[in-house]
Amino acid sequence: MKKLYVPLLAVVIFAAPMSLYAAEPSHFYMGAGWGNYAFNIKNSSTVYGDASGLALDLGYDFNNILALQASYIAPDTFTATSGTSESISYAASLFLRANLRFERSSVYFLAGASTLGKNNASYDGTGLAYGVGLDFYGSKNVALTLKYVNYLDTKTISGSNKVSLDGTTLGFTYYFDTPRFNNRY
Repeated sequence: MKKLYVPLLAVVIFAAPMSLYAAEPSHFYMGAGWGNYAFNIKNSSTVYGDASGLALDLGYDFNNILALQASYIAPDTFTATSGTSESISYAASLFLRANLRFERSSVYFLAGASTLGKNNASYDGTGLAYGVGLDFYGSKNVALTLKYVNYLDTKTISGSNKVSLDGTTLGFTYYFDTPRFNNRY
């Protein structure tokens, strides 16, 4: 039951500010999707596994090119190669997003930092994060989104443990103002 509280809390945190801006044009956007994630721990032996889970994004477009985006993922329990399970409770990220917009689609690049929360504190850590994504606009406000993000590049955490987390997400993004393909700026 406790595992359900974190994603629900994240939805409330992401959705609450949006209701304030929905009545008038804004530059905010919000997305949700489902992702597949890969987790690696390299120490005396390499342990890796995969899991799927919820992904949430909240962003603000400063202009047609630049945005600030916060991302949160809540993957399920990773099934490791050794048969053990590694449980990651979340990965939270803050990105600078660079957009290359076309008429009905856009390509974007993400660069920033992520923090990884794990039930075993020896693997908790913060590191660089980067990614690339595609938006395909189905209407003026809704886009189908596909993205790949390296949430935690191989980073030495707690002695000799090197941890990395990456994943691919498919979801939808809602722009509270019409997307920038119509050049409203």
